[in-house]
Amino acid sequence: MKNKRAWRSTLLLLLMVCFMGLVCLAQAQEQLESSTKSTKSQAMTQTPSGPQPEIKFDREDLTYDMGNIQQMGKGEIIIKFKNIGKAELKIHQVKAG
Repeated sequence: MKNKRAWRSTLLLLLMVCFMGLVCLAQAQEQLESSTKSTKSQAMTQTPSGPQPEIKFDREDLTYDMGNIQQMGKGEIIIKFKNIGKAELKIHQVKAG
């Protein structure tokens, strides 16, 4: 009987330690996410200093009506632009939409 009680006590203690560890882990993750969001919003609101790139498109309206394109058909359009700024223009993750 005493052996069974010791086993239960040990198991209960182990479960409590695991639960406390999970709570601490969740709090740490929440703090990390909160600080990451804060850092991103600060970076986005800061005005950059020094020379900056500036994109200029060949037309004002960048809306294109491609008409009806069959499924798996090819739709292609050429959009001309140039960098009129004083720094290198980097374009990342271009997506149709």
